This record gives sequence, C-alpha cells and structure tokens, in this order.
Amino acid sequence: MNDNQPTTRNDSQRWPSSKTTMELLNISTYELMHQRQAGKLEYEKHGNTYFYLIPHKVNSAETESK
Repeated sequence: MNDNQPTTRNDSQRWPSSKTTMELLNISTYELMHQRQAGKLEYEKHGNTYFYLIPHKVNSAETESK
C-alpha cells in the first residue's frame, strides 16, 4: 500500500486509484472527472493522485451483472 493512499474506513469500503476506479466502474477518464466534479464520487487527493471511495456493494453488483 502506498503511504499516500487513504486508509480503509471499514471492511465494506476501499480507496482505489483513478485507474482502478475507471476499470471497476467501466468509465473513461473524462467521465471519472465529471463524476468527481459533480460530487457523485467521494474522493481524496494526495499529492497529484486521486483516490476514490468505492463501497464493495458497487464492485460485487457489477461483477455479478457481467
């Protein structure tokens, strides 16, 4: 784990980087930026890197639907 990465608040949440978040949500760089700016995604910025709060429910629901 990167020292700059946010710590997990509880077991049902994780803080992936931008690249991982885009893969998990199957969205583009621009869509990720728009969702961040619109307040649809909770995020933290550490240095030049964004980390997004992604509940595990979102991850498991997407994998089940594929």
